[in-house]
Amino acid sequence: MAGAVSRTGTAPLDRVKVFMQVHSSKSNRITLLGGFKQMINEGGVTSLWRGNGINVIKIAPETAIKFMAYEQYKKLLTPEGEKVQTYQRFMAGSLAGATAQTSIYPMEVMKTRLTLGKTGQYNGMFDCGKKILRREGVKAFYKGYTPNMIGIIPYAGIDLAIYEEPEECLVVPLCQRHSQPWDPGAFRLWHHLQHLWPAGQLPSCTASHTHAGTSYSGCVRQVHNDWTGEGYHC
Repeated sequence: MAGAVSRTGTAPLDRVKVFMQVHSSKSNRITLLGGFKQMINEGGVTSLWRGNGINVIKIAPETAIKFMAYEQYKKLLTPEGEKVQTYQRFMAGSLAGATAQTSIYPMEVMKTRLTLGKTGQYNGMFDCGKKILRREGVKAFYKGYTPNMIGIIPYAGIDLAIYEEPEECLVVPLCQRHSQPWDPGAFRLWHHLQHLWPAGQLPSCTASHTHAGTSYSGCVRQVHNDWTGEGYHC
């Protein structure tokens, strides 16, 4: 519930971020305020939350798969009876993140299409899914998958390794010493950080550009096009 509320509250910022990633260029600079104005003019105030429904729906399966897989990978990577080491947490977290993202990635693609879609283009997520399947085939649901994995593997590895490390090495012993309960809330803030920025931008662009005029044959080609066309700040 907390994740749904937080994502709904920040949905307009998330949509304008993707809008700027895809549509802003040297010849068409889009500011934060300008992006909001364009979206409101195109579809009204409610368009700021376009794509938020599927973004909220995918929270539960993504989180459940990630943590379930994390515990299983830790067991597989750690010899029986031995303490889990930091590098094993990192490996387990990376594999768990990759597993979770692979499972829900079609929903991520649909979220991006809905986020960037124009008013009336899609009549909800099921209509979006049917149109993608009919026009582009099953492979379209995994556009942008490679750069997404490049970003999620180190992100999830560090994320879950750090998630447990302070608890075991610092906070729990300190709390036990002073007879205070352990509250992991402060360290869970790490989970709300975005993916590595360039790697996080690539899947959005690759997943959204599908029609004639702008197409990417892979993440390397996309990086080359972005760099030569817009420079580092793209």
